[in-house]
This record gives sequence, structure tokens and C-alpha cells, in this order.
Amino acid sequence: MKRLSVYCILLIAALAGCSRETIDVPGEKAAPLVISFGSESNVTVLSRSTLGDYPENRVHNIYIAVFNSEGQKVYTHFFDADNLKAKAADVESATDACWYVSNTTDASNSRTTGCIKIPVNPGTGYTLYGISNLDADMVNVSSDRLGAEITAEADLKDFVVTLNQNVISRNGYFPMSGVVDGVTVDNSGYIKADGNTANLQLRRMDAKVRFVFQTGTTPDANGQVIKSFTPGQWKVVNIPRKTYVLPYAERGITATAGYDAGTTADDFFASNAVQFEKFPTETRSEFSFYMLENRMTPKKTAAKFADRDRQVKTAEGLNGEWEYANDLSTYVVVTGRVEMDLVNDDAGQTLGGEVQYIIHLGDFGTNGSPNDFSTHRNTSYTYTVTVNSVNNIRVEVDTETTENQPGATGTITIAKEEIALCDAHYVAKTLTFHAKHITDDLTWYVKTPFCDGKPQLIEGEDVPTGLDYKWCHFRLNEKNTAGNYYENRRRKYTPDAYDAVTNPGGEMDIITLVKYIKAQKKLYDDPLRRDESAFDNTPEADGGPKICLTVHVDEYYYDAHPITGEKRTTLWKEFVNQPDRMMHILCNSNISKDQESRSTGSVVTIQQKSIQSIFDTRVSNTSFSTAWGMEHKDEYPDIWTYGKGVQINSSGVVSPSENRGNNELYNGRLNTMREWGLVNANGTTFDTEVPWDRYMAVEVENDIPELSDEYRYLRYSCMTRNRDNNGNGKIDQDEVRWYLASIRQLVGVWIGADVIDHDGRLYNRTATEMDSNDEGVWRQHIISSTAYADNSNNPTVVWGEEGSATGDLGGSYVWSNKKVTRWSVRCVRNLGTANETKTEGYDLTETPNDYIDVTENTDGSYTFDNINLNQTAMRYYTSRELDYDDELSEQNRVYKKFEAAPSASAKTFGATNFQNMNDAVSKQSTNPYCPPGYRLPNQRELTLMRYYIPANFWSGTPFTRTYYSMGSLTDGKYKGKTNRTGYGYSGGNIFLDQGSTTTTVRCVKDIYSAD
Repeated sequence: MKRLSVYCILLIAALAGCSRETIDVPGEKAAPLVISFGSESNVTVLSRSTLGDYPENRVHNIYIAVFNSEGQKVYTHFFDADNLKAKAADVESATDACWYVSNTTDASNSRTTGCIKIPVNPGTGYTLYGISNLDADMVNVSSDRLGAEITAEADLKDFVVTLNQNVISRNGYFPMSGVVDGVTVDNSGYIKADGNTANLQLRRMDAKVRFVFQTGTTPDANGQVIKSFTPGQWKVVNIPRKTYVLPYAERGITATAGYDAGTTADDFFASNAVQFEKFPTETRSEFSFYMLENRMTPKKTAAKFADRDRQVKTAEGLNGEWEYANDLSTYVVVTGRVEMDLVNDDAGQTLGGEVQYIIHLGDFGTNGSPNDFSTHRNTSYTYTVTVNSVNNIRVEVDTETTENQPGATGTITIAKEEIALCDAHYVAKTLTFHAKHITDDLTWYVKTPFCDGKPQLIEGEDVPTGLDYKWCHFRLNEKNTAGNYYENRRRKYTPDAYDAVTNPGGEMDIITLVKYIKAQKKLYDDPLRRDESAFDNTPEADGGPKICLTVHVDEYYYDAHPITGEKRTTLWKEFVNQPDRMMHILCNSNISKDQESRSTGSVVTIQQKSIQSIFDTRVSNTSFSTAWGMEHKDEYPDIWTYGKGVQINSSGVVSPSENRGNNELYNGRLNTMREWGLVNANGTTFDTEVPWDRYMAVEVENDIPELSDEYRYLRYSCMTRNRDNNGNGKIDQDEVRWYLASIRQLVGVWIGADVIDHDGRLYNRTATEMDSNDEGVWRQHIISSTAYADNSNNPTVVWGEEGSATGDLGGSYVWSNKKVTRWSVRCVRNLGTANETKTEGYDLTETPNDYIDVTENTDGSYTFDNINLNQTAMRYYTSRELDYDDELSEQNRVYKKFEAAPSASAKTFGATNFQNMNDAVSKQSTNPYCPPGYRLPNQRELTLMRYYIPANFWSGTPFTRTYYSMGSLTDGKYKGKTNRTGYGYSGGNIFLDQGSTTTTVRCVKDIYSAD
């Protein structure tokens, strides 16, 4: 007969730690290190996209299947909350099938153990399988499916699971599997294997991959040392969607590669390109992700590291398919910018490169093989990439034959004078052209989202057919009393075009400029006409004769297609979040035979960043046509106070009281017009007689802000991003394009932070600044254009170091111990609205579409639809509780759509604090505080609820599932203040808890969307 046997199973979620020490570019330095699992953490990877050691090890449920020696199924059972016991002793005394599991929430002890009681007849030769964390939203494995499809052991060995969502992150419910064979059940009721009590070791189906990029210090072959590597974006290609539920060894397969579940391109996907996640130091940046195993067989044997990413060349020299790697092997694509100050290099003095690295994953290194392209389940990989230079890209382009580093491609610019880097708004910079660098064979070259090329030379004239070049304007600088040009003092923009006779002080386009400089060089080279040349008398010791100009760079914005003239309401989707546009002046350019890399030598290069936006830029998303975007960095942070005459006393009282009516939560443009005195308080009538020179002092040196002395305050900072386009000296309505973000727009910057580059985020302090104990250094507070309590001299302030915690100006000053005395702003502009295409007759209350749509439902719940938000800023769908994590993690992103439960549905419970609430949620399979199907919100969800749901929705001090990355839960990194734990809502603000209690929560749930 059958008997109940106590089977004590050690549920060990063991992640074999295979750490790859370094991968230089090029070269390899890798030493595999296998770390035995114990009671202490063995995983060091922790970033926004991946979780910590203990959430990876937890077991929430487990499916047990037992087969006899002939492979026949003799027992299956699914263990979950319905048959879970409180302690191991209860399992031993039970008379039915049950289990116990101990899931710790202590990061220092991540061991998971448990025991299960199952009925099995005494006998020998049993094989026992365990599959844990079913119904995890990530892969399609469930107890129902296993019960229906597994009739024999062979079925389990061939059982394939598929990702439910094409994501490279996980929700804390990691599907695992394990096996114990040779099991003997004796009459005493114990299960044994090989004479010992059996332990079932569970291993995750996922691998964890971590990349570390660092700036090297080793000189390249020419003795040049890299100045900086600035990471751009990363993406993963050929991510498996399928895997076998069991590892290949447990399926009876001894081969190490070529036996994966996925076999065609449809079984793989690519991730979205996203920003880097962590910046531990100024020279180090990181990202990480999860993936199912990929062990595709390579096409042929690679003898060296460089061969791994080599592609077959076509007859035309172009790159074809992979030469060594399997076409379905996984690889990452990383972009970034490399800068070098060249020394003793005839090519020039400044190098800037927009580079791309392709790196195939694999188990390789000193003790491995460059021919191994496998990524194994339950293994943690760390790839450290040291960027020393871009010399290999230069060699490839210059020789057109040598490809030393196939995985590295890019656009390299070497400038003899400078590379002028510009943000997305209007920019004015001075440029210098020395006579010694000018030759008649040089031309110009332009690259934007709409073109890539140089002009045709027809009968000695540049013909710019098909080129987008009208975004740069050049005006000669003035000269000093010695007859030499001012090198750094800018000129004011004028809409009038240059004419040698009638308007020599007008603006030139690039065609006129190149023609002008070449003509002046010819005059300079003629001893009899040198005095007629515009080149000045600068001594050779100071660089020699030169011409200095001011370039007026347009904002990176197009009202119409620059080539066809076509106007489309969503044209902005084609030029926001795009690579920099470039104009190379007096240059020559080479491109590699495979057309993957380009090297351009110029006298001057102008490079401008595109507007970045948190909005969805897919043309297929037709739900909205307008949006807003932002610059990449605040050019004048931490140097100015808020406004002239504004005082904050020791109690945080801001005076004088001056109500400008800038109380718009979303319309930052109207707020700003009121702040600047262009529109009366609470009004919508624009004052057309305000002169630009009231606020602006344009003709100043490059490093001096273009504001007059008495207006150098944050209230007016964004004015410097605009320009007098028609030259009438008055601020016109259509010239107020860049403005101070409103509070909802700043919240949007936080919600979409993963689309925004590091410098543009609300908190962008360097690692050194973050380590400072000076609150005036490590804190970062951003002022919105929205008044706090209808008082514009007391604006709403976001505490960037706390995500989206808010307060007023006085609170920012007082609660930082009066050390925050300078603030920053974020300047934004509308996209696709009518404000930029007409000068009068429009309503100043017009706003662009919001990135979120909120609907109040009849039952008192609220639906938040994030359909307009860029998908890169979102997380996966989950029907379960989010993992307990900090505000920087993916657990703190929003899904495409979620619902806030009606306030009336909240459960009643006794007062509890933040930590106890989250510990209870982590340990229990059901949430004791929320209605069925709902969960605790994360910090971003609570932030959206605060700014888009009326005040009568709120009561008490509801907490979140998000703790603070610099607080007590992370070793008290809150600069000695260990009483800050996690986030909640109180008194109209998102706040950091300091030990308060609550009797209410505001629960949410994801609403699945297939879009």
C-alpha cells in the first residue's frame, strides 16, 4: 500500500557564480570562478534591471513529479499557499501532502530551505523532479499545463517553456527546476538517494549577465590616452524565447551546445535600446539583464577573440552574416562617445567618436575558449570592457583593409580646431579658423536624420541637393583695437543674410561660409593681396592669422521636412531621441569598405544633440500627435538662487509674497510666461512690447550666461535657450519655445527617466559628489514653474536625490540644514503644437498631449493608461506583488496600464510601519492589506496617483513597495541619517518615511495589454 513519507528537501536556489573578470577592447583577460552555494550571498550583480541575491532564491510554490525506474509517472502534486505549513514540525506530524518553506528577506542570508510530505510506495529507482515558481507571468509553465502534458518522464524531459513577455527582466518569481535520481523509499518512511537523505537542488532557468564599461588608462599604439568614454545605449540581440524546463544534463544529453529549444529566428527577439543603469564612478558604468540559456553551435572554430564578432565580407566589401558565430547566438550592442585630446598627431588636436561595440556572449577567457558562444542557465556572467581608444576604428578606415576589431564600428571625427558640442536648444558659440589649416580641396559634410552626405561640385560651386544644412548660421566676429578678432565673444543673431557689399555683418550659411574662407585664404596666400584678406594679424606663436565667427545653431527641431518641405503633425517623432546631427566644416572624409565606420578630418565640427523625450516615438502609435521634449543638461546648475529679491528666513518662510498665478500643473509654458512677466497673473494675454534686452545680454564671452546681470536667476534661466528669431528686438509669442518645466512635467522626467540620458535626469550627481557629506553637494533640488500654494516666490521643488519627493522652496532650504542654497531647472519645449508655426491668434492655454491618460471609473477606481509613454521606460506585466526594491530599480517603473483600487475597498488593519508592512508582503503569498488581485504600489505609481487623482481620494499615510536607495535599508547611506526607510504619501507630498505608521494603503494592479 501507499504510505506517507516525510521528504525533507533542501530547496537550494543555487546560482553558480561564473565571473568573467575582464574583456578588454580588444583582447581578453578572463578567469572563470565557480562559487559554491552556501548560506551567504554569492551574487554581486545588482542593478535596475536585475534583482538581488535573496529575491532570486525565493520559492513561492513547487510542483513535484515522481517517476519509477521505467519512466512511468507515479506521483505529482502542486504545493502552494493552500497546503503550506507554518513550520517544518507541522509537516512531519501532518497526515496529508503538505510543505514548508523558509524564504528569508535578509540579504546577508539568502538560503532557502523547506520540506515536503508526499505519498510514495516503498521501492527503489525513483526519480524525483521539482519545478518551482509556476504561474510567474514570465514563462508559460503552470501546474495545469504540467498535469495535462506530462504523462511520463520522457514528456518532462522534452517539456518546453516560452516567455510570456519579450523582456530581459524578471519579477522576483524565478522558475527553477531540479532532480534527484536513484531514490530509495524504505519502510521507515524516508526517501534516500545513494544511501543519503536526498536534497533537491533547484536551479534557475535564467542566466544573469552583467556588463561593466570602464575608461582605460593604457596608451594606444600611437601613445594617445583616452580622455573619456561616455556610455550611450545598450540592447541585446538574439534573446531566446524558449528553453527546456530541465537542464540538458538532466535530460540525458551530454553535449554542451546545439540542443536548445529555440531553432528559428522566430524563437528569438531583441530588446529595446536603453540607457546605462549604474555609474559607480566617473569612469565606470554598468548594466545587467536576464535571459534564458543560449547554446547555439558556432559555424566554425574561432582562434582568437577578435574573430568572435567578425562578419563575412561580400564581394563589395560590405558586412554579411556572422563568420564564426551562429546567426542566433546572443550578443549585445553598446553605443557611446569617446573623446581624446591628441598629442603630436598630424591629423588634428581633438578627437571625438560616436562608437558602437558588438560583443557576443560566451563562456571564454584565459581558461575558456574564444570559440565558446554559450550562455548557460543558472550562471552569472560579468563582462568588464575596458575602452582604451578608438585607434582600431581609425586604422580600419584609414587603410580600408585592416579590421583589427570587427565588433567596434563608429563615426570618428578629428578636428584641427575644435568639436563644438551643442545641446538641443538654440546655441551661439564662437569658432576659429586658422589660415594654416585651410586648403582648397576641403569641403563640408552634414549628417542629420534626414540626410548624410556632402555637396556636389558643379562648375566650381557647391550644390547641396538633398542636404539638410540650413540649421547653422555664421556671423563674423568683431575685432579689437589691434585688428584681431575676438575669439570668445559672441555676436547677436540677425535674420539678415550676409552680403559682401551691402551687409557684411549678416549671417552666412555653410555654402557661403566655405566659399568665403577659401577666398580669404587665396588672398592671404598671395603676398601682393594679403592685406585684402580677412585673416587677422595673430602671431604664429599664438596659432597664426585667423578668422573668428559666431555660429548660431538652430534648435534641433523641424516644422517641416527639410528636404521635401512636407509638413506632418507627427514629424517630431522622426527627429527626437535621434543621434547627434553633425556639420563638418572644411573637411575630408573616409569610409571603411564595409561602410560600417567613417573617419572625418575637419577644421571645425559642429555636433548637436537631439531633443530627448519620454514620449512614444513609434509612428504606429496614433493615439496622440503632440508631446513635449527636453534638453540634455542644465547648463547653469547650482550657481543661482531662484529669483531677484526672494528671501528665505531660518524657518523656511519665503518672502516677499508675489502671486503671478503660475499655478498650472501641466502648462509649463504659460507658467513661464507669467514668471517672465510676459503674461499677467492668472491671465492669458501676451504682452507684445517686452524687449529681449531687458533680460538678455547676448554679446558676451562663451562661458558667460546670456542673461543681463540683474536677471541671472533660475526663474529666467530657460530664456537663454531661446532666440530673437525675427530680429525685431521684442519677445514674440512664438519665440518662447523653451520654458521651465511644470511640476507634472518634472514628474514625467522621473517617470520616463530610463529614456533620459544621465545628465538630463532629475538626479545626475557624479559618484564623487554622491559620496560627499556636504548636503549642498550630494543633494540636487530642481525648481518647477508651478507655484507652491499659489505663491510664485515659493515654487514647487522636486528633491532629485529622493526621486520625486516634493516640497516648497523654503522646505528645500530648511530641511537640508540650510545647505541647499542653489538649485537647477529642466527646460522643455512643446512638440507638434501650433505655438511654433504662427505668431498670433492662438490660445496660450493650449497644452501638448500628456504621456498618461487617467480615467475615473464608476466604482471609484482610477485607470492609468500610459499608452503615450515610451515603452523603454516601462516594466513588464505582473499579476503578483512587485519585488521589494529601491526607487532606481525596474520594480519601480510603471506598466502600460494600471488601476488604482477604489478608496472604499481598502482593507482595515491595525497600525503598522513601513518595514513591517513590506516584510509581511514579502513573506506571505497573499497581500494582507489589499483587496484580492491588488498589490502595494511602487513609488512611481504612487507619484502618478498623487498628481492625477483628486485630494479626496487620500487618507492616512499610505506606504509603497519601494525603499530608498540611500536610506537605512542600504547601510544608512543617507549621509548618517539612518531613519529614512521608504516612500509614502502624506500631506500632498511624496515623502520618505521616518518611522510613522499607517492604517490604510492605496492598492493597484496591472491591466494586461497586448499592444
